[in-house]
Amino acid sequence: LHFSMGNTTSDIQEGSGTSRFINSLSSILFDANVIRFYQNQFVKIDNNIDIMNGLILNTAIGFEKRILPVNNTNFHFWGNSPHPNYPDESYKEAFPANSATTASFNIQYTPFYKYKIREGKKEYQSSDYPTFSLEYKKAIPISEKAEQASYDRIKFSINQSIKLTAFDHLNYNLQAGSYLSKKKLYAPDYKYFATSPMFITNHLFDNSFQLLDNYSFTNSNWLEAHVNLNSEYLLLKRIGFLQTQQFNESLHLNVLLNNQFPRTYIETGYSIGINNLGRVGVFAGFDGLKFESVGVKVSLPLFR
Repeated sequence: LHFSMGNTTSDIQEGSGTSRFINSLSSILFDANVIRFYQNQFVKIDNNIDIMNGLILNTAIGFEKRILPVNNTNFHFWGNSPHPNYPDESYKEAFPANSATTASFNIQYTPFYKYKIREGKKEYQSSDYPTFSLEYKKAIPISEKAEQASYDRIKFSINQSIKLTAFDHLNYNLQAGSYLSKKKLYAPDYKYFATSPMFITNHLFDNSFQLLDNYSFTNSNWLEAHVNLNSEYLLLKRIGFLQTQQFNESLHLNVLLNNQFPRTYIETGYSIGINNLGRVGVFAGFDGLKFESVGVKVSLPLFR
């Protein structure tokens, strides 16, 4: 059982956004301030229950008072001044002072989940089966006189890592969701997709989009898929003098279908590096079958 409260600045897209550390460096060095903050006064209570082996239930209730701050830094080493927290007046007008009273539950199930008992505490280890997750979140207006969020959102996901050979494994993450109702939505209430607006990103290549516009979101239905093949011997590692080097290779496929795109958005990519430490990759984006963009990215998850 957890209780928390505070007064802080939060990224509008929460955990899907850019690392604050990377954003601070890019703002000071290259005038690229890519995060959009809001002032968040909050109180939250949440609870995790291990109902049975592999079946975990999380419930939470919370209240947020949300205000768009207008301050920004103009300090930089060279270039132009960093972009302000809101890019134009229309954005400011779309974010009035508002609040959200929310209740949510998330139930997650992994069949035949192996675990260990260490110092009296249960620690999950691995499973040969997928993890299924269902989340429902509701924003409840408690007053008609104030700006308050009001919506119902549901999300289902499935993910798994599959060992193909001693040197290769495949992992996938599929997610589908919908707003069952949306009487009142503000910027923090949208569903944001993990994106990488800069050359260096804190996101893993395995579960994010590399070439989508920053703050890509939906307020309707969505379907998202990430499929990755990781190999010790794929292309470069088949070259003799590289076979003893400590890096691996990956092929990436990211797919997004939502109301923002008339056709399915597809990304393909290839990367080399060390998992969870750092990778370099090249990616191509497609609007349906039409080529749209290409880019090189560096993933440094340590800066999350």
